[in-house]
Amino acid sequence: MSEDLQRRIATLEARVDHLYELLGEGAQAARPVAAVPGGEFPPEVVRLALAGRKIQAIKMLREATGLGLAEAKQVVEQIE
Repeated sequence: MSEDLQRRIATLEARVDHLYELLGEGAQAARPVAAVPGGEFPPEVVRLALAGRKIQAIKMLREATGLGLAEAKQVVEQIE
């Protein structure tokens, strides 16, 4: 599966989780989302990015994956 497709899936999963929260049904079970080649990170990274809290998302992504600042920033900026 390509990196682009993995990122798109991660974004869609985060949006679905957000909709569940808005409906008062709680978030779906927290599950890691594949979006970094060879690695996974929590859906909270996508939620933070979608909420405009990109610095927090980058920090969390770096902690979860060990990515460098530039790589983590690139991944977070591609989440729309």
